[in-house]
Amino acid sequence: MEFSPLKAADIDLMERQRALIGIEARRFGWRDLPGGSCARADLLQLLIDGRVFRRDQKFELQALGVIFGDVLCAEGPFAWVVIEDEYGRDPTVRFKKTSICVHAMTLISKRIEADEDVDVHALLDELLARCEALEREGAQ
Repeated sequence: MEFSPLKAADIDLMERQRALIGIEARRFGWRDLPGGSCARADLLQLLIDGRVFRRDQKFELQALGVIFGDVLCAEGPFAWVVIEDEYGRDPTVRFKKTSICVHAMTLISKRIEADEDVDVHALLDELLARCEALEREGAQ
């Protein structure tokens, strides 16, 4: 498994996905894609609960994941990178400089595709708590 910076094509794709969520935000009465991570999480929950995207809309569902990853990066020691492994090459959110990563782009989409309930704030809390625990373990 190797990590590398995002390439221009990755950044372009993710920016298009962010723009798509911004359009949907405006349809739901938001002025634009909110800047604060809590507001972005609230927006994600609104879009998920409103079933704005069908289960077969992969690009759109993964756009939700891009915003989720952005929230993780704003809330904790995470950064967007590219991971290359035996499964291929994908943008992911990496915890510090470790091998721990969150596949944010598919974290939400896979749950929606499986018709599972998604609680954005609970997912965030769980991931951040796990990372805090890892940091505490590393400090001892």
